[in-house]
Amino acid sequence: MTMEAFLAYCYEKGYFNGVWIFIKKGEVISKGVLGKAHPYNDRMLDTDTVFEMASVSKHFTATAIMILRDKGMLSLEDSLQKYIPGAAYQGITVRHMLNHTSGLPDYFKWVTELGKQDNTIYPNTVIERFILESGLPSLFTPGEIYSYCNTAYSILALIVEKVSGKSFAGFMRDEIFVPCGMMNSCVYHRRMQGETISNYAYGMVLSDGKYMLPDDVEESNYVIPLDGVEGDGIVNTTLDDIHKWDIAQREQTVLSLASQQEMCSDTVLNDGSTYPYGYGWRLVNDADCGLAVTHGGGWPGYNTRFLRLLEENTMAAVFCNQTGCDGMARSEMFEGVAEITFGREPKLPKTFDEHEDTSVDPASFNAYCGVYKDTNDVTVTIYLCEGKLHITHTIREREIDCDLVATGSGSFLARIGYLKILLDGQTVTMTIDEQPRVFYRESN
Repeated sequence: MTMEAFLAYCYEKGYFNGVWIFIKKGEVISKGVLGKAHPYNDRMLDTDTVFEMASVSKHFTATAIMILRDKGMLSLEDSLQKYIPGAAYQGITVRHMLNHTSGLPDYFKWVTELGKQDNTIYPNTVIERFILESGLPSLFTPGEIYSYCNTAYSILALIVEKVSGKSFAGFMRDEIFVPCGMMNSCVYHRRMQGETISNYAYGMVLSDGKYMLPDDVEESNYVIPLDGVEGDGIVNTTLDDIHKWDIAQREQTVLSLASQQEMCSDTVLNDGSTYPYGYGWRLVNDADCGLAVTHGGGWPGYNTRFLRLLEENTMAAVFCNQTGCDGMARSEMFEGVAEITFGREPKLPKTFDEHEDTSVDPASFNAYCGVYKDTNDVTVTIYLCEGKLHITHTIREREIDCDLVATGSGSFLARIGYLKILLDGQTVTMTIDEQPRVFYRESN
């Protein structure tokens, strides 16, 4: 199936609204657009529309740090305290922040509540205030485990400013976007700065059966007080610019091949084990195509994916300005895009309910209910509600409480799009991005 046919199917089913580009061995195989640019009018997207990248921004932030490192202006072994004097979190280096092994607490709730309390959109310097004032404990010893951390990348943006003497937006413009010819890319704080990009993809969230701006939905209006935070997100770009960025990396426009290879190397943990994440890139060793790097982004109204095959001149980027559709179908849509990029036939996405094994007896669910903890004392609770099994947990800095869809033999899907659960009555094994994490029963 072609990329166009696959994404057209997803659009017709309601799983996709956005744009895409697919480059195979240097040739543009597919580039297209399907859908609206705003929930409240009929303006349509086009191939020049500017999109929020969400966490796909992280590899741009990591690149900025590497540029400064290569200029001799910082070291990856520099401590957090060098840049935030008085920070209580000991033993954390720039490298720990790049590869998500810092153990820093998440800023999300603290900064959101501060912004709402003061009716203020704070700039990214609020992250330094969070580090000094929140009093939240470290989650683990630096380097002990991999644990995705937005706080770390927002601190990295502050470090770019402190070291370069430029704003983060100015540094990204001068050192990355302009040298790479990415003239429609920027660090964009729409709400805080009150600026408007004319051809912009406004994020749309599904609420009560219709798509709305996240600002107008109570569950997602935290986008307002968090609009000033940067580094972990907030890079905005277009299809043509992301293509130019891929070319610039292959041509070593801003970083040498050696530095790029360093960014694309496994993280080595304290015990000598490795994790397939580099600096702002997830690593995939594909049986057919060799090493690939990828990253996804999620924010109210936006889902993004960028995939590069390093051993051939191949890449794919898909930008959606729509969230709230069936999470499993959206997740499987991105899996299908990856399969096409790797040269394989994709599976058509299915919804949570289409994955359900209705032969599973709900009476068996009682055996799974209880409180579970992992070795870092992180808690998962499994419980019954109106005949359905539910899970509560904090994941990727968000509190989740959702029902589980049984798929047979103790396997479940959490209705949030990327979480697979295996239950045996004594343990809960949660798999995110193909990485399992085990929790052990504490009580019934």
